[in-house]
Amino acid sequence: MVTREQIERSINADYCRKEIRRGIKVICIALISLIIYALVGILLLQDWLFTLSMVGILGGIGLSLMLLMLFRSVRRYKNLFDDLPGYELHTAVLTRPEATPQYRGPIPYSAEFKLSDDYHVVMPADIFLRDPRQPKATDYTNKSVQIAYNPTTKQLVILGLTPEQTENA
Repeated sequence: MVTREQIERSINADYCRKEIRRGIKVICIALISLIIYALVGILLLQDWLFTLSMVGILGGIGLSLMLLMLFRSVRRYKNLFDDLPGYELHTAVLTRPEATPQYRGPIPYSAEFKLSDDYHVVMPADIFLRDPRQPKATDYTNKSVQIAYNPTTKQLVILGLTPEQTENA
């Protein structure tokens, strides 16, 4: 049985929380920029209507796109906790990073684990970023990790390295 605390400490949840924080920071910077743009435009151009309409159009489009991305991250985080009893604990090996050195987004990995007696499932897990504050993908490549897998939702959550791998590291 997987607990809520295990999911909260997982690499997936950490990735989602960092995405949410980053989205909030970007929205705050955008709002401050729009306010500065409006004030400068009003003071320099002396045209309230033009400046406020431009701020409204640019701000409305830009902020709505940023809010959609933020809501997607919040939904992704919330979906981790939707069906806690459905998760099964497994041990998997993260293999085959699918990214090139020039790629700057999340690094997708394949997680291979035994679901039943002789059936292996390969699932993508794209939660490693090229960020020094994130867990390094190389620390998990070809290592045994504990995962929680929900067969009904096909959700894969990486809980961390197995105790044997942690001791060897």
